[in-house]
Order: sequence, then structure tokens, then C-alpha cells
Amino acid sequence: DFRRGRAPAGLGLHAVVLVADAPGRLPRPLARSVGLLESAVEVHRVPWVTGWRLGEAGAGPPRGTDPLIRLTRPVR
Repeated sequence: DFRRGRAPAGLGLHAVVLVADAPGRLPRPLARSVGLLESAVEVHRVPWVTGWRLGEAGAGPPRGTDPLIRLTRPVR
């Protein structure tokens, strides 16, 4: 609906967060889809974290997620 301009008033799409569903590289068809998304909107990727599957929080956020952390911090 966002593409057709039918999003609710006052609601905007600023970014998309993609969380890996498995370790390793994306299969080529998925990588192409991600490329399409990246051409339309800001995309943040979160890598596979084995502990998350088991509900373990871990020591901290995964490497490379700093921009996403800044984006989702509460505004003071």
C-alpha cells in the first residue's frame, strides 16, 4: 500500500530491517530482492545470531548494526 500512496495519514516508511534467517550468504534470488528494496528505501541488515534462536540476548548487538541502533534509540 505504501507504493500506491495508501498508507494511513501521518505514517511513513523510513527504513526496512532485514534479519538473516540462516548463517552465510543470501541465495541469489533473495539478494536480488534485497537489491530492489535498497533501491527504494533505506535497508538495515542484521546478521544471523545463533543465540537469538535460543532466546539468548548475548553480550551486545551484532557487529555492523550501529546505524540501526542509532535509528531506533528513543528521542530525548
